[in-house]
Amino acid sequence: MVTIDPPSELLVSGGPSVEIVGRATDDQDSDLSLDWQVFTNPKNLVCGSITPADWPPNTTKLPSGVAYGVKRASPDTVCVCARATDHYGASSFQCLTLTPSNPLPVAAIVDASSPSFGSGVARPLCSQVHLSAKPTIPPGDTPTFRWSGQDSSRNSLQPIDCTGVTTTNKDQHLCFSASAPGTYTVTLSIRDTYTSNGNLRTSDSAPAQFVVIVAADAPACLQRTEPDIFAHTILLSRSSDLGSSYQSRTFVVDSVDDDCQPFPRTSVSQTPAQLVWSILDGTTASPQWVYQGTSANSFVISQSTFPNARPGDTVKLRVEARDTPTQKLYQQNPKYQVCPADSDTCGTSPCVQWTTWTVQFQP
Repeated sequence: MVTIDPPSELLVSGGPSVEIVGRATDDQDSDLSLDWQVFTNPKNLVCGSITPADWPPNTTKLPSGVAYGVKRASPDTVCVCARATDHYGASSFQCLTLTPSNPLPVAAIVDASSPSFGSGVARPLCSQVHLSAKPTIPPGDTPTFRWSGQDSSRNSLQPIDCTGVTTTNKDQHLCFSASAPGTYTVTLSIRDTYTSNGNLRTSDSAPAQFVVIVAADAPACLQRTEPDIFAHTILLSRSSDLGSSYQSRTFVVDSVDDDCQPFPRTSVSQTPAQLVWSILDGTTASPQWVYQGTSANSFVISQSTFPNARPGDTVKLRVEARDTPTQKLYQQNPKYQVCPADSDTCGTSPCVQWTTWTVQFQP
């Protein structure tokens, strides 16, 4: 008689082997061996349908009571059979039905943004968030990605198209714009579709979560200017025509850094931060700061603008970068200043909100 003990561990397709112990007893033979064989695709998935004629000539022979290792690559039902033969040639066998379980899918989320941030790490306001699913599923299975999430106001996330995604499974990616400060939560679960015994089956992963922290609005910062931001004194030379006129000088803002409104504008950014120019005319009796009617990224200082300029006179030119929140503060309070008005530089590197150049008419 042959008996088979079920394995103590779960048989998982693609996983490690499990040990199955079979035993043979006979009233005349005390030292029997067992022939082991794994039969695939049994008729009607019933191991009782296996006959002695189905056994192949070559099997794995082990002593009675010694474990036989079984490892499977798919979740199809198999019959693990052990056969004992006595010294008279009489044999009997017993089979154990095993259907390997399919490994559960594992969901993981990685930040594919540029630059990327880890879960729970603060990133700038207006960041374009690109999250990607990194599933762990058996080869040949088909994953379905299920994204959900809330923005900082606890409303459902509004996905946008992911730039540069070339994969055929675009559902593997989730992109959105972090347009408000606060905490965003994103959850991913994966449904795995696989085949077992010719039938489609599914299993679901445990949910994975990714936390996106979005910082509060940051001020606009001057980055590159001509002359340099910290070149405070600019000399305006006389023209070479031997007359009393002076050469002109063009002041340029090449770039402004801002979380939402950088200059130059990018493909995903908002309207660039406003550039506000103002002049303190030292050639007048009572100089005061006067805003100029331009928001261009350049401003020209010339003698024609200051007809009363004499050698040694100075004028001050200031340029300030204002994003929308800062501009609203000025609009709400005409006396508002981000820094004291007599500060030539507002802010320190790497964020200078305004800079002031002193232009001197040379003797």
